[in-house]
Amino acid sequence: MSCRIPEELLFIEIFTRLPLKSLGRFICVSKSWRAQISNPHFIKQHYIRRKSSNSSEVKILLGGPHQGCYKLCSSDWDKIRDKNAKGLIKLSPELSQWGFAYGCEILGSCNGLVSLGLLAASWPVQIILLNPLTQKQWQLPPFNFYSSAELKPSYFEFGFGYDEVSDDYKLVVLVEFRSLSFELMCEAFHEIMAYGLKSNSWRRIRDPPFHALTNPHQRNGVFAGNALHWIMMDRVSDAPFIAAFDLSTEQFFNFPIPEYEDDDIDRGITLGNLDGCLSAVFHIKFDPCIQVHLWVMKDYGIKDSWTKYNVRLPIWGKWNFATPVACLNDSSQQILFQVGKKFLVQYDLEKMSTDFAHFLDDLDYCLVACVCFGSLIKPCGGGDGDGGINGTKAQSSKNDGEDHNIDIIN
Repeated sequence: MSCRIPEELLFIEIFTRLPLKSLGRFICVSKSWRAQISNPHFIKQHYIRRKSSNSSEVKILLGGPHQGCYKLCSSDWDKIRDKNAKGLIKLSPELSQWGFAYGCEILGSCNGLVSLGLLAASWPVQIILLNPLTQKQWQLPPFNFYSSAELKPSYFEFGFGYDEVSDDYKLVVLVEFRSLSFELMCEAFHEIMAYGLKSNSWRRIRDPPFHALTNPHQRNGVFAGNALHWIMMDRVSDAPFIAAFDLSTEQFFNFPIPEYEDDDIDRGITLGNLDGCLSAVFHIKFDPCIQVHLWVMKDYGIKDSWTKYNVRLPIWGKWNFATPVACLNDSSQQILFQVGKKFLVQYDLEKMSTDFAHFLDDLDYCLVACVCFGSLIKPCGGGDGDGGINGTKAQSSKNDGEDHNIDIIN
Protein backbone atom coordinates (compact mmCIF):
# COMPACT_ATOMS: atom_id res chain seq x y z
CA MET A 1 0.00 0.00 0.00
CA SER A 2 1.47 3.32 -1.05
CA CYS A 3 1.91 6.02 1.61
CA ARG A 4 2.72 8.72 -0.90
CA ILE A 5 0.81 11.96 -0.39
CA PRO A 6 -0.83 13.23 -3.59
CA GLU A 7 1.10 16.27 -4.83
CA GLU A 8 -2.03 18.40 -5.08
CA LEU A 9 -2.88 17.68 -1.42
CA LEU A 10 0.73 18.30 -0.42
CA PHE A 11 0.72 21.85 -1.78
CA ILE A 12 -2.82 22.82 -0.80
CA GLU A 13 -2.84 21.48 2.76
CA ILE A 14 0.83 21.50 3.81
CA PHE A 15 2.93 23.85 1.73
CA THR A 16 0.48 26.76 2.10
CA ARG A 17 1.18 26.61 5.85
CA LEU A 18 4.97 26.69 5.58
CA PRO A 19 7.20 29.72 6.30
CA LEU A 20 8.56 31.52 3.27
CA LYS A 21 12.13 30.48 3.98
CA SER A 22 11.11 26.81 3.78
CA LEU A 23 9.44 27.42 0.42
CA GLY A 24 12.66 29.03 -0.78
CA ARG A 25 14.43 25.73 -0.12
CA PHE A 26 11.73 23.46 -1.53
CA ILE A 27 11.61 25.31 -4.83
CA CYS A 28 14.99 23.72 -5.67
CA VAL A 29 13.72 20.14 -5.21
CA SER A 30 12.33 19.68 -8.72
CA LYS A 31 10.92 21.51 -11.71
CA SER A 32 7.44 20.37 -10.71
CA TRP A 33 7.74 21.81 -7.21
CA ARG A 34 9.28 25.00 -8.58
CA ALA A 35 6.32 25.43 -10.93
CA GLN A 36 3.80 24.77 -8.17
CA ILE A 37 5.35 27.20 -5.68
CA SER A 38 5.69 29.88 -8.39
CA ASN A 39 2.06 29.43 -9.44
CA PRO A 40 0.01 32.62 -8.83
CA HIS A 41 -2.87 30.65 -7.31
CA PHE A 42 -0.52 28.99 -4.81
CA ILE A 43 1.10 32.34 -3.96
CA LYS A 44 -2.34 33.77 -3.23
CA GLN A 45 -3.46 30.83 -1.08
CA HIS A 46 -0.17 30.81 0.84
CA TYR A 47 -0.37 34.52 1.62
CA ILE A 48 -4.03 34.40 2.71
CA ARG A 49 -3.58 31.33 4.92
CA ARG A 50 -0.41 32.57 6.60
CA LYS A 51 -1.84 36.03 7.27
CA SER A 52 -5.21 34.74 8.54
CA SER A 53 -3.44 32.42 10.97
CA ASN A 54 -1.25 35.27 12.30
CA SER A 55 1.81 33.29 11.27
CA SER A 56 3.01 35.39 8.35
CA GLU A 57 6.47 36.91 8.49
CA VAL A 58 5.75 40.46 9.61
CA LYS A 59 8.31 43.25 9.66
CA ILE A 60 8.30 46.92 10.52
CA LEU A 61 10.00 48.86 7.74
CA LEU A 62 11.72 52.18 8.35
CA GLY A 63 13.61 54.41 5.98
CA GLY A 64 15.84 57.39 6.51
CA PRO A 65 19.34 58.80 6.14
CA HIS A 66 22.35 57.74 8.16
CA GLN A 67 25.90 59.08 7.83
CA GLY A 68 25.18 60.55 4.41
CA CYS A 69 23.59 57.37 3.03
CA TYR A 70 19.97 56.36 2.78
CA LYS A 71 19.03 53.14 4.58
CA LEU A 72 15.91 51.04 4.25
CA CYS A 73 15.75 49.01 7.45
CA SER A 74 13.50 46.39 8.96
CA SER A 75 12.85 44.99 12.39
CA ASP A 76 11.13 41.70 13.12
CA TRP A 77 7.76 41.82 14.87
CA ASP A 78 9.15 40.11 17.98
CA LYS A 79 12.14 42.45 18.19
CA ILE A 80 9.88 45.48 18.16
CA ARG A 81 8.02 44.00 21.13
CA ASP A 82 11.24 43.05 22.95
CA LYS A 83 12.39 45.96 25.05
CA ASN A 84 15.88 44.46 25.28
CA ALA A 85 16.32 44.16 21.51
CA LYS A 86 18.63 46.73 19.96
CA GLY A 87 19.38 47.74 16.44
CA LEU A 88 17.66 47.31 13.12
CA ILE A 89 18.43 45.19 10.09
CA LYS A 90 19.52 46.90 6.88
CA LEU A 91 17.46 45.31 4.13
CA SER A 92 19.60 45.72 1.08
CA PRO A 93 22.94 47.38 0.29
CA GLU A 94 21.54 48.18 -3.14
CA LEU A 95 18.89 50.43 -1.63
CA SER A 96 21.61 52.46 0.09
CA GLN A 97 23.52 53.14 -3.11
CA TRP A 98 20.91 55.06 -5.09
CA GLY A 99 22.43 58.44 -5.85
CA PHE A 100 19.52 60.69 -5.02
CA ALA A 101 20.03 63.85 -3.03
CA TYR A 102 17.21 63.19 -0.56
CA GLY A 103 17.21 59.39 -0.51
CA CYS A 104 13.80 57.82 -0.80
CA GLU A 105 10.55 57.66 1.09
CA ILE A 106 8.18 54.78 1.86
CA LEU A 107 4.92 55.73 0.13
CA GLY A 108 2.87 52.76 1.29
CA SER A 109 2.77 49.01 1.90
CA CYS A 110 0.22 46.37 0.95
CA ASN A 111 0.26 42.55 0.78
CA GLY A 112 4.02 42.36 1.13
CA LEU A 113 4.76 45.01 -1.51
CA VAL A 114 6.22 48.40 -0.67
CA SER A 115 6.05 51.53 -2.79
CA LEU A 116 9.19 53.66 -2.61
CA GLY A 117 9.63 57.16 -3.98
CA LEU A 118 13.18 58.17 -4.89
CA LEU A 119 13.56 61.85 -4.14
CA ALA A 120 15.57 64.71 -5.57
CA ALA A 121 15.01 68.16 -4.09
CA SER A 122 12.08 66.56 -2.18
CA TRP A 123 10.23 65.71 -5.42
CA PRO A 124 9.65 62.06 -6.44
CA VAL A 125 11.67 61.56 -9.60
CA GLN A 126 11.37 57.78 -9.64
CA ILE A 127 8.98 55.32 -8.01
CA ILE A 128 9.51 51.60 -7.54
CA LEU A 129 7.55 48.69 -6.08
CA LEU A 130 9.63 46.36 -3.93
CA ASN A 131 9.07 43.01 -2.27
CA PRO A 132 11.52 43.37 0.65
CA LEU A 133 11.53 39.64 1.36
CA THR A 134 12.48 38.43 -2.13
CA GLN A 135 14.20 41.71 -3.18
CA LYS A 136 12.26 41.75 -6.46
CA GLN A 137 11.44 45.26 -7.66
CA TRP A 138 9.57 47.01 -10.44
CA GLN A 139 10.21 50.54 -11.69
CA LEU A 140 7.11 52.56 -12.51
CA PRO A 141 7.00 54.74 -15.62
CA PRO A 142 7.32 58.48 -14.89
CA PHE A 143 4.17 60.50 -14.40
CA ASN A 144 3.66 63.91 -15.96
CA PHE A 145 1.55 66.43 -14.10
CA TYR A 146 0.08 69.67 -15.29
CA SER A 147 2.36 72.71 -15.23
CA SER A 148 2.11 76.28 -16.37
CA ALA A 149 3.68 79.66 -15.84
CA GLU A 150 0.92 80.56 -13.34
CA LEU A 151 0.89 77.36 -11.23
CA LYS A 152 3.69 75.64 -9.34
CA PRO A 153 3.49 72.17 -7.76
CA SER A 154 3.97 72.69 -4.03
CA TYR A 155 3.12 69.35 -2.46
CA PHE A 156 2.71 65.66 -3.31
CA GLU A 157 0.59 63.13 -1.44
CA PHE A 158 0.60 59.43 -2.26
CA GLY A 159 -1.46 56.37 -1.51
CA PHE A 160 -0.80 52.71 -2.32
CA GLY A 161 -3.28 49.84 -2.06
CA TYR A 162 -4.80 46.74 -3.59
CA ASP A 163 -8.12 46.81 -5.47
CA GLU A 164 -9.92 43.51 -4.81
CA VAL A 165 -12.46 44.09 -7.58
CA SER A 166 -9.95 44.45 -10.43
CA ASP A 167 -7.21 42.39 -8.72
CA ASP A 168 -4.79 45.25 -9.28
CA TYR A 169 -2.33 47.24 -7.21
CA LYS A 170 -2.79 50.98 -7.56
CA LEU A 171 -0.71 54.00 -6.61
CA VAL A 172 -2.49 57.34 -6.41
CA VAL A 173 -0.68 60.68 -6.36
CA LEU A 174 -2.37 63.94 -5.44
CA VAL A 175 -0.44 67.02 -6.57
CA GLU A 176 -1.21 70.35 -4.96
CA PHE A 177 -0.50 73.47 -7.01
CA ARG A 178 -0.16 77.01 -5.73
CA SER A 179 -0.66 80.09 -7.85
CA LEU A 180 2.36 82.30 -8.47
CA SER A 181 0.20 85.41 -8.72
CA PHE A 182 -0.09 87.58 -5.61
CA GLU A 183 -3.90 87.72 -5.83
CA LEU A 184 -4.27 83.91 -5.80
CA MET A 185 -1.21 82.92 -3.79
CA CYS A 186 -3.38 81.44 -1.01
CA GLU A 187 -5.40 79.35 -3.44
CA ALA A 188 -4.63 75.66 -3.97
CA PHE A 189 -5.49 73.49 -6.95
CA HIS A 190 -5.20 69.72 -7.21
CA GLU A 191 -4.49 67.16 -9.86
CA ILE A 192 -4.88 63.43 -9.25
CA MET A 193 -3.22 60.62 -11.15
CA ALA A 194 -3.53 56.86 -10.65
CA TYR A 195 -1.13 54.09 -11.65
CA GLY A 196 -2.34 50.53 -12.27
CA LEU A 197 0.15 47.68 -12.05
CA LYS A 198 -1.80 45.57 -14.57
CA SER A 199 -1.59 48.18 -17.32
CA ASN A 200 1.73 49.60 -16.10
CA SER A 201 0.48 53.08 -16.93
CA TRP A 202 -0.71 56.34 -15.39
CA ARG A 203 -4.00 58.07 -16.06
CA ARG A 204 -5.52 61.31 -14.88
CA ILE A 205 -8.49 61.23 -12.55
CA ARG A 206 -11.18 63.86 -12.81
CA ASP A 207 -10.89 66.88 -10.53
CA PRO A 208 -11.59 66.09 -6.86
CA PRO A 209 -15.01 67.17 -5.56
CA PHE A 210 -13.54 69.33 -2.82
CA HIS A 211 -11.58 72.54 -2.33
CA ALA A 212 -9.08 71.87 0.40
CA LEU A 213 -5.54 72.10 1.63
CA THR A 214 -3.43 69.00 2.15
CA ASN A 215 -2.29 67.85 5.58
CA PRO A 216 1.31 68.98 6.27
CA HIS A 217 1.68 66.46 9.11
CA GLN A 218 1.21 63.32 7.03
CA ARG A 219 2.27 62.93 3.42
CA ASN A 220 0.79 59.54 2.53
CA GLY A 221 -2.72 58.17 2.32
CA VAL A 222 -3.85 55.21 4.45
CA PHE A 223 -5.27 52.06 2.83
CA ALA A 224 -8.33 50.42 4.44
CA GLY A 225 -11.61 49.01 3.15
CA ASN A 226 -10.51 49.00 -0.51
CA ALA A 227 -9.97 52.77 -0.35
CA LEU A 228 -7.25 55.33 0.34
CA HIS A 229 -7.76 58.04 2.95
CA TRP A 230 -6.19 61.44 3.53
CA ILE A 231 -6.86 64.16 6.10
CA MET A 232 -7.67 67.44 4.36
CA MET A 233 -8.57 70.92 5.58
CA ASP A 234 -11.49 72.79 4.02
CA ARG A 235 -10.25 76.04 2.48
CA VAL A 236 -13.30 78.02 3.62
CA SER A 237 -14.11 76.69 7.09
CA ASP A 238 -10.68 75.26 8.03
CA ALA A 239 -12.57 72.19 9.24
CA PRO A 240 -10.80 68.85 8.80
CA PHE A 241 -12.37 66.03 6.81
CA ILE A 242 -11.35 62.62 5.51
CA ALA A 243 -10.99 62.46 1.73
CA ALA A 244 -11.63 58.82 0.77
CA PHE A 245 -10.79 57.44 -2.67
CA ASP A 246 -12.39 54.16 -3.79
CA LEU A 247 -9.81 52.13 -5.72
CA SER A 248 -12.49 50.26 -7.69
CA THR A 249 -14.58 53.20 -8.93
CA GLU A 250 -11.63 55.63 -8.75
CA GLN A 251 -13.90 58.24 -7.24
CA PHE A 252 -13.90 60.17 -3.98
CA PHE A 253 -16.75 59.60 -1.55
CA ASN A 254 -17.97 61.12 1.72
CA PHE A 255 -16.43 59.49 4.75
CA PRO A 256 -17.48 60.05 8.38
CA ILE A 257 -14.97 61.72 10.67
CA PRO A 258 -15.09 61.22 14.47
CA GLU A 259 -17.04 63.67 16.60
CA TYR A 260 -14.51 66.05 18.05
CA GLU A 261 -14.24 69.20 20.11
CA ASP A 262 -12.76 72.28 18.47
CA ASP A 263 -9.75 72.08 20.77
CA ASP A 264 -8.99 68.59 19.42
CA ILE A 265 -7.86 69.83 16.04
CA ASP A 266 -5.64 72.78 16.87
CA ARG A 267 -2.47 70.69 16.70
CA GLY A 268 -3.07 68.35 13.80
CA ILE A 269 -4.53 64.96 12.84
CA THR A 270 -2.87 61.83 11.48
CA LEU A 271 -4.36 58.59 10.12
CA GLY A 272 -3.29 54.96 10.39
CA ASN A 273 -4.34 51.37 9.81
CA LEU A 274 -4.55 49.24 12.95
CA ASP A 275 -5.17 45.57 12.18
CA GLY A 276 -7.30 46.52 9.16
CA CYS A 277 -9.23 49.27 10.97
CA LEU A 278 -8.89 52.91 9.99
CA SER A 279 -7.64 55.03 12.88
CA ALA A 280 -7.25 58.75 13.52
CA VAL A 281 -5.05 60.57 16.03
CA PHE A 282 -6.14 64.02 17.24
CA HIS A 283 -3.23 65.82 18.90
CA ILE A 284 -4.25 67.69 22.04
CA LYS A 285 -1.08 68.72 23.84
CA PHE A 286 2.71 68.46 23.47
CA ASP A 287 3.93 69.65 26.89
CA PRO A 288 4.94 68.09 29.28
CA CYS A 289 4.16 65.01 27.16
CA ILE A 290 2.25 64.22 24.00
CA GLN A 291 -1.47 63.79 24.66
CA VAL A 292 -3.72 62.53 21.88
CA HIS A 293 -7.16 61.12 21.27
CA LEU A 294 -6.88 57.87 19.34
CA TRP A 295 -10.01 56.97 17.37
CA VAL A 296 -10.41 53.49 15.86
CA MET A 297 -13.23 52.67 13.40
CA LYS A 298 -14.33 49.14 14.35
CA ASP A 299 -16.77 48.75 11.42
CA TYR A 300 -15.54 50.37 8.23
CA GLY A 301 -17.67 53.28 7.02
CA ILE A 302 -19.97 53.27 10.11
CA LYS A 303 -19.66 56.56 11.97
CA ASP A 304 -21.01 55.17 15.25
CA SER A 305 -18.24 52.56 15.29
CA TRP A 306 -15.53 55.18 15.97
CA THR A 307 -14.08 54.27 19.40
CA LYS A 308 -12.09 56.79 21.40
CA TYR A 309 -8.98 56.19 23.55
CA ASN A 310 -7.06 58.78 25.58
CA VAL A 311 -3.33 58.28 25.10
CA ARG A 312 -0.35 59.91 26.84
CA LEU A 313 3.06 59.33 25.25
CA PRO A 314 6.08 60.18 27.46
CA ILE A 315 7.94 62.13 24.82
CA TRP A 316 8.20 65.89 24.81
CA GLY A 317 8.67 68.00 21.75
CA LYS A 318 6.57 70.39 19.76
CA TRP A 319 5.53 69.00 16.37
CA ASN A 320 6.43 65.45 17.41
CA PHE A 321 3.28 64.08 15.81
CA ALA A 322 2.19 60.54 16.64
CA THR A 323 1.14 58.22 13.82
CA PRO A 324 -0.36 54.78 14.56
CA VAL A 325 1.71 52.08 12.84
CA ALA A 326 0.46 48.68 14.01
CA CYS A 327 -1.26 46.53 16.62
CA LEU A 328 1.35 44.35 18.31
CA ASN A 329 -0.92 41.67 19.78
CA ASP A 330 -4.03 39.70 18.82
CA SER A 331 -6.30 41.65 21.16
CA SER A 332 -5.36 44.94 19.45
CA GLN A 333 -4.59 46.50 22.83
CA GLN A 334 -0.89 47.17 22.25
CA ILE A 335 -0.35 49.92 19.70
CA LEU A 336 2.92 50.89 18.05
CA PHE A 337 3.22 54.62 17.34
CA GLN A 338 5.83 56.45 15.33
CA VAL A 339 6.43 59.68 17.23
CA GLY A 340 8.19 62.39 15.30
CA LYS A 341 11.13 61.10 13.29
CA LYS A 342 13.15 59.40 16.05
CA PHE A 343 10.88 57.25 18.21
CA LEU A 344 8.80 54.08 18.05
CA VAL A 345 6.57 53.85 21.13
CA GLN A 346 4.52 50.88 22.30
CA TYR A 347 1.37 51.86 24.18
CA ASP A 348 -0.98 49.52 26.07
CA LEU A 349 -4.59 50.71 25.72
CA GLU A 350 -5.82 48.43 28.51
CA LYS A 351 -3.21 49.48 31.07
CA MET A 352 -3.16 53.04 29.71
CA SER A 353 0.61 53.08 29.92
CA THR A 354 3.68 53.11 27.70
CA ASP A 355 5.67 49.89 27.79
CA PHE A 356 8.82 51.26 26.21
CA ALA A 357 10.16 53.40 23.41
CA HIS A 358 12.73 52.62 20.72
CA PHE A 359 15.11 55.42 19.95
CA LEU A 360 16.11 54.99 16.32
CA ASP A 361 19.84 55.45 16.68
CA ASP A 362 20.42 53.37 13.53
CA LEU A 363 19.03 56.28 11.50
CA ASP A 364 19.58 60.02 11.64
CA TYR A 365 15.82 60.22 11.43
CA CYS A 366 12.96 58.14 10.03
CA LEU A 367 10.65 59.50 7.34
CA VAL A 368 7.94 56.81 7.54
CA ALA A 369 7.44 53.54 9.43
CA CYS A 370 5.07 50.91 8.05
CA VAL A 371 4.04 47.26 8.43
CA CYS A 372 5.03 44.76 5.75
CA PHE A 373 3.64 41.21 5.64
CA GLY A 374 5.86 38.58 4.07
CA SER A 375 4.69 37.25 0.71
CA LEU A 376 5.94 35.83 -2.59
CA ILE A 377 3.89 38.32 -4.61
CA LYS A 378 5.99 39.77 -7.41
CA PRO A 379 5.95 43.54 -7.97
CA CYS A 380 5.56 43.24 -11.74
CA GLY A 381 3.45 45.24 -14.17
CA GLY A 382 2.27 45.05 -17.75
CA GLY A 383 0.27 41.81 -17.77
CA ASP A 384 3.03 39.24 -18.49
CA GLY A 385 3.84 37.76 -15.05
CA ASP A 386 2.21 37.14 -11.64
CA GLY A 387 1.93 40.48 -9.90
CA GLY A 388 -1.59 40.39 -8.48
CA ILE A 389 -2.64 38.51 -5.39
CA ASN A 390 -5.31 36.77 -7.45
CA GLY A 391 -2.89 35.74 -10.17
CA THR A 392 -2.47 38.70 -12.47
CA LYS A 393 0.37 38.06 -14.93
CA ALA A 394 3.36 40.38 -15.13
CA GLN A 395 7.09 40.35 -15.89
CA SER A 396 9.81 41.58 -13.58
CA SER A 397 11.93 44.43 -14.86
CA LYS A 398 15.02 42.99 -13.15
CA ASN A 399 15.02 39.77 -15.13
CA ASP A 400 16.03 39.62 -18.74
CA GLY A 401 14.96 36.00 -18.99
CA GLU A 402 12.94 33.49 -17.07
CA ASP A 403 13.23 33.69 -13.30
CA HIS A 404 12.80 30.45 -11.39
CA ASN A 405 14.35 31.43 -8.06
CA ILE A 406 12.69 32.71 -4.93
CA ASP A 407 15.43 34.19 -2.78
CA ILE A 408 14.19 34.78 0.75
CA ILE A 409 15.96 37.50 2.74
CA ASN A 410 16.06 37.18 6.52
